[in-house]
Amino acid sequence: FEEIIFRGIFFNWFFSKPGKKSTLFIAIFINGLIFGLLHEPQIDLFTIVYALCGCVLAAVYLETKDLTFSYVTHFSNNLAVFLISSL
Repeated sequence: FEEIIFRGIFFNWFFSKPGKKSTLFIAIFINGLIFGLLHEPQIDLFTIVYALCGCVLAAVYLETKDLTFSYVTHFSNNLAVFLISSL
């Protein structure tokens, strides 16, 4: 559901028209920041990590225009973290 909300709805609602690169950069930054703050409300290192992940996922969505790719990227990241933390 995160991909639908953060990438699908967010970008299609606020940034539906093709824009300048600076507008897209701001959109990616805002999307990542919101993603980071909702995952880690206290401002710390994890907030930055989550925000960067959100920025990467937003960039993947904007590049492909397909939620499938950002979903697979998100799932792969979560799976890698799970497997590493299970060691």
